[in-house]
Amino acid sequence: MPPLSAIAHLAESLALAADMELPGEAWQLWTELASCYACAGDAQQAEAARLQAERGIAALASLISDAALKDSFLQSAFSRLPVHDQSIQ
Repeated sequence: MPPLSAIAHLAESLALAADMELPGEAWQLWTELASCYACAGDAQQAEAARLQAERGIAALASLISDAALKDSFLQSAFSRLPVHDQSIQ
């Protein structure tokens, strides 16, 4: 699927995730959206989407009381984020 098509579908999915209060899905959608924006060459939008994903991850992690489980979640979730690339700006 071309990035612009994917971006439209992901934006629609994000709206649904927000309406349905699904933060566990939303951060993953933001991650995919960041990747699509990066592929499309839009570094500013890619970084904004990446920051939204990071906020979602942090919000979910704050709900986990077990330190080992929280650390495992954070490590796994942050490893899925697209690499921030200053060179495409």
